Amino acid sequence: MSELSNHLDIPGLTLFTAEPAPHLHEVHAHDAYSIIVLTSGAKQFHHAGSTTQVNTHQIAISNPGELHGCGPIDDQPWSHRTWYLSQELMAEIAETVGLDPQVYLTAPVIRDEELAKTLIDAHIQCDEGELFDQQVVALEALERLVKTYASSAPQEQAQTNERISHRMKIYHSLMDQEFTRPIELNELANQVGVKRNQVIRDFRQSCGVTPNIFLRQLRLNHAKKLIQAGADLVSTSLDSGFSDQSHFTRSFKKAFGVTPKHFQKLSLESGGKAPL
Repeated sequence: MSELSNHLDIPGLTLFTAEPAPHLHEVHAHDAYSIIVLTSGAKQFHHAGSTTQVNTHQIAISNPGELHGCGPIDDQPWSHRTWYLSQELMAEIAETVGLDPQVYLTAPVIRDEELAKTLIDAHIQCDEGELFDQQVVALEALERLVKTYASSAPQEQAQTNERISHRMKIYHSLMDQEFTRPIELNELANQVGVKRNQVIRDFRQSCGVTPNIFLRQLRLNHAKKLIQAGADLVSTSLDSGFSDQSHFTRSFKKAFGVTPKHFQKLSLESGGKAPL
């Protein structure tokens, strides 16, 4: 069983609890900071083109916009408690510890059992007890994470090859404008005068994923914004470039672990501000 819920009394915080199962989430990205604390088992964590094993009482991190995915090891169950923090909430916490508001969590995997247990306990307490206690426990745990494992956001990494950087800007421009329609490798390749295989290599080197996965994430990002703005799910799926609503629902759940309908409910509860 999985449960995603807003913490309405801490704006910008969404909590996700997943019971033991061989959870599989295809490569995706969040608008929010994602802090995944494993409570049992182990998983494979795909981040920035590499794969790392994450074990019980370890933490998998992704900053906003970072493509990542995860899955079971040998189809064995694993469970987790996840914190999704909006960029506004993270900026508030960062400023309290003397960091730039555009904070960057530096380690994709944190092997700090004491911190993991603190985050798990605080996550549990957010579902019980008095509101004042919940707020203090949650914000203290998150401040400890940021103080130890964050820095001011780095400047955008320069591409190792200027020609790749130039091509990626062209790919991005076309895909940002045309993501709602079918796009083919030939179209991208012809835009910059390279072979189709070179397009794939460019994306792997620059983003750590293939161009089709990058395109799917653009569509999912657009869909989240439409849902947060109050659009109905049928028009959202079509306006985001999905062939039908069932395809949209499957893609959304495979990426984020919840259905668009569930996310729509949370968005309505939070006035369109539920981070995910």
